[in-house]
Order: sequence, then structure tokens, then C-alpha cells
Amino acid sequence: MKWGQRKRIDEIMKLIKQLNRGDYSIPMKQDDFAILEDEIYKLFLMFVEEREQTKKSSGS
Repeated sequence: MKWGQRKRIDEIMKLIKQLNRGDYSIPMKQDDFAILEDEIYKLFLMFVEEREQTKKSSGS
């Protein structure tokens, strides 16, 4: 694995941790990993929205 690829993977791992802390701001990069990063972001937001809907419907 090339150094640049490893660095981007590390950045995406940091992004996942950041999202988990509730910080939804993401840097917009245009590289081979951008599609993966975007899909992770969308998936995470979908889970957050579903969790909020569940809370609302259960009255919590």
C-alpha cells in the first residue's frame, strides 16, 4: 500500500470517529477515496436520523 493511500485511510478512520462524536463537518476531497468517504457520511447520517425518529416515536 502506498503512503498516500494509507494516509487517506487514516483520514477516513478519523472522519468516522468525528462523526461518532457528533461533529458532522467533513472536508471535501476529490480523490479515489472521496466516493467511499461520501457513502460513509450518508450512511452515518441515515443512522442518526433513524435513531432520532425512534426516539420521537417512543416518546423519549
